[in-house]
Amino acid sequence: MNSIIKESFWGLAIYVGTLCVALCVTKYVFKTSPAVLVMSLSFLILYGAGLLLAPFTVGKSQAILFNLWNILVFVTVITSIAICLKTGVGRPQFLWSLIFQVPYCMTLYYYGGIIFTHKFS
Repeated sequence: MNSIIKESFWGLAIYVGTLCVALCVTKYVFKTSPAVLVMSLSFLILYGAGLLLAPFTVGKSQAILFNLWNILVFVTVITSIAICLKTGVGRPQFLWSLIFQVPYCMTLYYYGGIIFTHKFS
């Protein structure tokens, strides 16, 4: 279990670095508001929460954990879209940002779900 947590936190560091690069590119290259990355930040927080809660979910049913993970993801998506639209980000900017955010968020969803539900441990 120790190696899984160690690898997971290295993965978290990689995801944080990727989000920082995306933030700099959004702000300085595209000259748009970094608020368009709220959804990616929300998924990163959810991934971190999944890492922290994973040791407490050992021995639970994978189906229940998977359902709980999907509910958390659904709430995260709805909340982050609402926050993004409340911050004044235009819909065209938000839709263009989805092209870059969806692969990032899906990766966090997949690996966070595997860690949270203990699929391969």
